[in-house]
Amino acid sequence: SGLTRFEPRSCSWSDVGGGVPRFARDHFSAALFGSTLLLAAGRDSPREANIASIIRWTVPLVETYDLSAGGGWLASAPIPTPRAGAAYIADEASGVLIVIGGESTESLSAPSCPSWASLAHRQGEAYLVRE
Repeated sequence: SGLTRFEPRSCSWSDVGGGVPRFARDHFSAALFGSTLLLAAGRDSPREANIASIIRWTVPLVETYDLSAGGGWLASAPIPTPRAGAAYIADEASGVLIVIGGESTESLSAPSCPSWASLAHRQGEAYLVRE
């Protein structure tokens, strides 16, 4: 198993390779910067969990994979506030990824890595990361 690419023009799927990400999780978000695929956060949900308490299983894990170079998945700086089901906006021109919303048990926290910056002046929680 690994990555699969969909080509809308030909309505076909092709294997990209790459293997599976290093960290198993659900409700993660993904963004593409040029040829780099970024997976961030999500939940490490136990199968027997009570749906009311599932939010406690959010994780800050971030991984990248360079589609043009191949190789493997690489761990990256963790997201400051673990969250699941967030929305991403990738602005390649600025080299910025904005992460908005999602489920979390933590409140807005100060960034723990210089590559993350808080957008705390906006309502709610949002972060950006620069390449």
